[in-house]
Amino acid sequence: ERQYQEQDQKDNLIQIADMKEEIRNLDERLGGATQERETLIQKIEAQARVKEQFDKVEKMFNSTEARVFRENSNVILRLIGLTFESNESKVLKENIPLLVKVEKAIDVYPRSEIIIEGHTDSQGDDQLNQKLSQLRADSIKQYMINAMRIPSYRIIATGFGETKPVANNETALGREKNRRIDIVLHSSQSNMIN
Repeated sequence: ERQYQEQDQKDNLIQIADMKEEIRNLDERLGGATQERETLIQKIEAQARVKEQFDKVEKMFNSTEARVFRENSNVILRLIGLTFESNESKVLKENIPLLVKVEKAIDVYPRSEIIIEGHTDSQGDDQLNQKLSQLRADSIKQYMINAMRIPSYRIIATGFGETKPVANNETALGREKNRRIDIVLHSSQSNMIN
């Protein structure tokens, strides 16, 4: 009986050792799959957070104020409701409520780089349009630095003049759409989700 139990115990130990080896082999094979699964879950969660942030920003503006859209990891605020006097670059008082909303949108992406793009229609001299678009972008940048207290190192102001129309310059409505400021919130995906 004792000999039978000792043999049974040895057999059990061998079986346990075999099972441990099999578990180790399965763990190794599943290890990659488990890591891939974790990575996939993190990506899905990150995409959901990016979508949630975008939806939050999009809901801040009505259709007469801004059009909000994404290009890759950039969020673009096309400020339809932001206007300037003819051949002027000064921020008008009536634009302040819209710029307050822009500030709230920027706060959704606190580590993003802010690119202010100034655009004009095709009326007038090309060089003057280029200069005017730059002055308008600079004016919005100064407003962001002074009123919004955004550090200047986060902001780039660029004038594109008439080089990037979004509508037909042959019509008054098209020209109006082309005279615009676009705010680009540029982030890597990791910055967008923070």
